[in-house]
Amino acid sequence: MADEVKAALSRLTDDQAELFLYIAQSPDVRHETLGNGPLQFRRARPRTVLHWDLRDLRDIGLARPAETGSWREAAHPSVTPFGELAVGIFFPDRKYNAEHIERYLRERGQQPSERQRGD
Repeated sequence: MADEVKAALSRLTDDQAELFLYIAQSPDVRHETLGNGPLQFRRARPRTVLHWDLRDLRDIGLARPAETGSWREAAHPSVTPFGELAVGIFFPDRKYNAEHIERYLRERGQQPSERQRGD
């Protein structure tokens, strides 16, 4: 199982790793909806960098909407059991970088992404 977790984590960008840790370690993120909470998520076209990063976390199996389905403003982010295992094995002493997350959300969170469907 550790090899599966390691393989999943190797696919993460630095921004995605910080976003994942932020979701896993910050109760404020999980208690608020994506639209009203610290992530200030908006479903928009084209999709934002944040939207793609959340999709990648879901596709890898680390985080998902608590209500299941698509990421939308009314959803609450949650960490999957696989994600909890990843935190415990590979990030036991690492805390998310608050400055990195703040900068990411300010500069890239609402930025339209150049990625297209199928990327």
